[in-house]
Amino acid sequence: MPGGLGGGMPSVSQASPSNTAGVLQYCIQNKYVSGGGASSVKDSLMSKVTGSGQGTNDSGYKAGSSGLLQTGNGQNYSLGGDGVKAQVTQKVCDQVLQHAKSLL
Repeated sequence: MPGGLGGGMPSVSQASPSNTAGVLQYCIQNKYVSGGGASSVKDSLMSKVTGSGQGTNDSGYKAGSSGLLQTGNGQNYSLGGDGVKAQVTQKVCDQVLQHAKSLL
């Protein structure tokens, strides 16, 4: 899949706040990011998202929590896998955490 950052990395900056929170949940559950700080960022972001009437029923959140990063323009990037894909997922999760912090 072309685009994103070098090496086929997807761009996380186009993901909606709810999708970002969902992906962060996925990353925490699958141990791509360490729990404590990441969990509090996710919870803060979720309270911001749910304050706008969305939440865990939001399609962006549901997609994210199942490992689907919505990269904009109707494009998705599937997380998880083995080998190189797992290394890319690790980097994406780190970027999603930073992006989530920027949304707070």
